Amino acid sequence: MKKIAIASVLIILAVIFYFLCSEPDKGDASKTSLLTDTVSDTKDRDADTGDSDLESDSASHGGEEKNTGTEDVKPVAEDTVTFRVRGESGENTYKAIAVFTKISVSPEFTGYLANFAGNIGSINVSNQSTYTHVISVLLPSDVTPGTFNERSQQFIFQFFGSESGVLYALDQMCSFSLTIDEWGGPGGRAKGTFSGELKAAEGTPIISIRDGSFDVGIR
Repeated sequence: MKKIAIASVLIILAVIFYFLCSEPDKGDASKTSLLTDTVSDTKDRDADTGDSDLESDSASHGGEEKNTGTEDVKPVAEDTVTFRVRGESGENTYKAIAVFTKISVSPEFTGYLANFAGNIGSINVSNQSTYTHVISVLLPSDVTPGTFNERSQQFIFQFFGSESGVLYALDQMCSFSLTIDEWGGPGGRAKGTFSGELKAAEGTPIISIRDGSFDVGIR
């Protein structure tokens, strides 16, 4: 499998354990990470860029946040996601460790899955409690330009921030939307934006994400 060093073997074991030991419905999806090894092209990309690039593209929290909302939005780099977290300064940039890849595990877990991370090398992928700075997105099998929200079927959005192991996910009491501006199908690219609130899978904390955008390949 094509991923950074030892991480590939651990991800395979984690995925097998997850699908054998959990009931795959949307409720469980909000509590278990969708981080998986679903692509075959990341090894070559990582060989070209090196782990140091992943580290340099990890979440940044030291920048000074602008107050104006009228400035031009810079185009997002290919195979990355960028966003801000309300209450934190600076813009986060995560690299795609798995571009949108079609999976079919069950009716609830069928569609296009993509994963992004600030620094995958710092994560023990077999232990969800170590996860930080990770975004996972699952879209339906038939994707067209348009908007998905917290009530959309076969749409899952998960986020691990700076708090190790704390997963935030969609909740029907929290408004969240992801808009697909461009969907090129297999071999093409997916581009869009997202913003809204996510709720902690365990407990009551809510986190607000804004100014989100992505540009990622489709396998």
